[in-house]
Amino acid sequence: MENIEEDITNAKRIIKGEYEYTVNNLFTKHSRIYPFTNENLNGCFDNFDFNNRNCLTVLGSSDQALDMCLRGACEITTFDINILTKYFFHLKKAAILSGLTKEEYISFFFPHFNINQINNYKLFSKISQCLSGDSLVFWTKLFEEFNPSIVSRSLFSTDTNTYNTLKNNICYLNENEYDNLREKLRHLEMKFINTDIKELPHKLSEMYDFMYLSNIMYYSKGIFNKQDTYSALKSYKKLVLELSNFLNDNGNIIVCYFFSECIYYDISEEIFTGKNFNYNKVDNYASSLQYTRRTTSK
Repeated sequence: MENIEEDITNAKRIIKGEYEYTVNNLFTKHSRIYPFTNENLNGCFDNFDFNNRNCLTVLGSSDQALDMCLRGACEITTFDINILTKYFFHLKKAAILSGLTKEEYISFFFPHFNINQINNYKLFSKISQCLSGDSLVFWTKLFEEFNPSIVSRSLFSTDTNTYNTLKNNICYLNENEYDNLREKLRHLEMKFINTDIKELPHKLSEMYDFMYLSNIMYYSKGIFNKQDTYSALKSYKKLVLELSNFLNDNGNIIVCYFFSECIYYDISEEIFTGKNFNYNKVDNYASSLQYTRRTTSK
């Protein structure tokens, strides 16, 4: 990473509370990181076959990429406007490879769960043995200056999940899957593109079987500088169709993960029409909008 010193400086500013967030800069090159996803990945991913598939996903908390890896994806390309998410992925990967138990892993990234007062300095000492390069420098610099619990509570966004919610929503946090992920992570090929989603189609050069865009569509007005939701979603649909050019036949895009009572859901039904788009129920509280590239007729 070319600008590691800039990344460290801005991460420290976030931890110290010196980085002012507004609606316009909520998602930037240096922003807080989601410690865990609040999406039901099990409900969303269980209907897809990831085995030996090439996938593209927003990076965010890293949980989407980690679950894809566990489910058998052979290659994963991630993207995020927030460069700090790449350091975070390497921290999570190193924590799993270092041999941390599932309880230690969750307590390190989710301080509210640390009921046994596990010493996070000792945990980081263990994790750091599996870090290298800029990621090792980045996290070592932060943990030399700040208590790991302070980093978790300040650099990571507030997490309202409960432990049971995490286990139910995220496959690799289920009973024996955490250990299974450790073995698969050793062979994972992962790429990272630091970009705004609007520029993503111009950054891609290979074909994918599955793309996951999370709930980025919620922020489409800000992405396209549109004043109204309807025109913003029309621009977002155009973007999705550009991305679909990088789908293999029968490949899928999860265009949006909708939480219950989302105002975007009703409007999107007017815009995302046609046989390639359909809506699927994830659980009682969420649904998803899916695009499928149909097999080319011969």
